[in-house]
Amino acid sequence: MNKASRKLNAILLVCLMYMLYTTASASIMLTAQPDSSILSVGGTTNVSVQVSGLETNVAPSLGTFDLDVVFDPAVLDYVGALFGGVTPMGDQLDLSGLGSLSGASFIAPGTVNFYEVSLDEALTLNAQQSDSFTLVTLYFQALNAGTSQIAINVNALGDADGAALSAETQGTAITVTAVPLGNSAYLFTLGLACLLGLGLNRRAIEVSNSLEIYL
Repeated sequence: MNKASRKLNAILLVCLMYMLYTTASASIMLTAQPDSSILSVGGTTNVSVQVSGLETNVAPSLGTFDLDVVFDPAVLDYVGALFGGVTPMGDQLDLSGLGSLSGASFIAPGTVNFYEVSLDEALTLNAQQSDSFTLVTLYFQALNAGTSQIAINVNALGDADGAALSAETQGTAITVTAVPLGNSAYLFTLGLACLLGLGLNRRAIEVSNSLEIYL
């Protein structure tokens, strides 16, 4: 095999690897998953931002992300965030227990930015990271009746070596209803009305009997 042929084969191999890599990264999905999509005013819920479509124990793994979550501030109030969520897998960007660089903050009304950079070695992330897991869990309280769309905007997404990854996003919606009259309160009100009705009826009978005696 001459030098030109070897060079051509090398170029074809690089192109093939690039096609496989972009195909893998294009299948990555970021999803907003609510704990409860319907709640009453004053109630609370959480929304987990989950990643899927990675390969198990091989590259590409996720090494960093920078995302915005957008919601309706007239309907929901952002309370706080927990990286990795409350799942048994924990924070998949902190597999070695070294910690990570992370943060969450308001950047505009109804928009929360959150980011995380893993301090693990690329070899560790590629060999141990799961193919799907929770990036962060956001906590909300219902303010007013209405429906709030929850959208994910990707600012940056990178693999264990810092190379850019692409991903599709899928949002969700949370509906807040006015505080309903509970069954116990309804029964109490009905019972009170019955008692008042019986009291008034008894009083009317007593008055009627008194009038008969007087006459």
